[in-house]
Amino acid sequence: MEKVKYPLEYIRWVDSCVMGGGPWHPLDEMESTLTLLQGESVGWIIRETDEVLIIVAHITEGEQGAGGFAIPKAAVRERKTCRLGEPMEE
Repeated sequence: MEKVKYPLEYIRWVDSCVMGGGPWHPLDEMESTLTLLQGESVGWIIRETDEVLIIVAHITEGEQGAGGFAIPKAAVRERKTCRLGEPMEE
């Protein structure tokens, strides 16, 4: 297989969440249920726009991919380029 032409990156991002989780709740109590989750993804960046990163976890010959995921750039907290065979810097 020839070398993949897409950059491989680590991305740390914040996820959206449901608040209240079930039946009706008083609006002034909603914030007490807030728990933002941090997500971490590693993948090949196959497309980047001003608003979104599209990554895939798996690439095969013939430019086919699987495990596609779109991450809004507004949610991205950190990005690092990965180099195969080298440890990531802290």
